[in-house]
Amino acid sequence: MPLSMDSADGEKMMKMFQSDFEYKINLQKQGKIVGGGPYLDISGLCYILDVPSVEAMGEIFFNAPMNMWMQREVHPLGTFQDTLEGVKEAM
Repeated sequence: MPLSMDSADGEKMMKMFQSDFEYKINLQKQGKIVGGGPYLDISGLCYILDVPSVEAMGEIFFNAPMNMWMQREVHPLGTFQDTLEGVKEAM
């Protein structure tokens, strides 16, 4: 059964969503989220973190208000320069 936003549970969920987005906006202001946003065609979002370690990334995830209700995929990014150098080495 869908959650009614007029119900107490719906109101709690909306407050958690708001809190989670405020958390992400704060991370963006700190330069820890450097890109991303919500998908426009499906329910979900994507963001790029600039953090010094896997532990720092984990801390960001752990402290997110919606942490317990999120599913994540994590993919490390390289640079185009790294890719070019890798291709040159492979050749």
